[in-house]
Amino acid sequence: MGTEDGASEIGGQGLGSPEPTDRDLHSDTESASDKILAPVHQQRVEADSLPENHGLFVTNPEAAAFIGSAARGGAHIEVDPRIDPLEAGDLRTLLSFPKEFSIYESEDSIVIATGGGEGKRIHTTVPGRIASVTTLEAHTHPRTDGKVYPFMSLGDLVKTENFGPDAQQILITDEGFVVYKRPQFDPIRNCPTNSAARSLMSTWGRYRGISFSTFEPEASLKRFGDLTEDEAMQVMRDFAKETGMIVKEVEWEDAKGVEEIIDAMNLRKSITDNKAPKIPSVLDDIQIEESLDPDLLRTIRKIARYIDAVSLKEGVLLEDKGLRQSSISRVVELVGQEIEGTDSQAAKDILEKLRARAITVNED
Repeated sequence: MGTEDGASEIGGQGLGSPEPTDRDLHSDTESASDKILAPVHQQRVEADSLPENHGLFVTNPEAAAFIGSAARGGAHIEVDPRIDPLEAGDLRTLLSFPKEFSIYESEDSIVIATGGGEGKRIHTTVPGRIASVTTLEAHTHPRTDGKVYPFMSLGDLVKTENFGPDAQQILITDEGFVVYKRPQFDPIRNCPTNSAARSLMSTWGRYRGISFSTFEPEASLKRFGDLTEDEAMQVMRDFAKETGMIVKEVEWEDAKGVEEIIDAMNLRKSITDNKAPKIPSVLDDIQIEESLDPDLLRTIRKIARYIDAVSLKEGVLLEDKGLRQSSISRVVELVGQEIEGTDSQAAKDILEKLRARAITVNED
């Protein structure tokens, strides 16, 4: 996933600051960009010190053995939620460990996994072949040094692009739950987006005075890795909120909300997805007759694509108003030529509508 370190910028459009890379955004090591959750003090959680629980980890011997193994190092278990459903107490048990746990669906079963040895905070990554088709990805953020980290880390937000359209993504912390999904809105361009969080962060960060790159930032930008933990968490919350990634937040005291989360984690219901929104197009309100000449149809769609690109301020068009104006002026000219060159009244009607929209875009 991603690009070579610093090798490319957003969409190859050269918008300025290099796009965040895997090393910047997607590392499971104790890096500066993942500092929100690090470090974890070394401690060992014994079975008799866990909170009271009458769920899976008590009633299922294999699950109880998993808890003992998890206290000592990496471990995983696979259960059928129809037979051995998770309960709220089971999640509380996982939160008592000083490490993260992943909970994900695989072929109608629930896999609970953690990694590393004692005192190691390892986020167990969902295997790629499963991530694209899973209907659930949940993970815990442990309390570290007495502090709760109740929101997604930078890496958590970036990893939303790894999961397929049916994935329900849930963060579990001592404060409650955050249900989230891939970005839905581009607050800079003020329109729906199907871009990944990684791509949006570079532009969004520059407009907020933050650089997510490991390269030396511009003088006006503050490096994300230099932020305090609280500042970094607030930046992630602001980004997720402005891009529509937050579906809902549920506190432990909200019994009905917690019940809904538990139902989702036991695959009883779907409370969200990871689908990208439909991107608006100038053709949404124009009826096209498929019986038109194929070459003319291709030209019409090409013209519409140019208008959409300018309207959505794609790539370098975001910051270059002159280029937007010259591009749309060229489109208006091209539409006029096509109108003059066709005898089809249906085509002329479509092209006139496109020209009217192009002129409107040029006036924006």
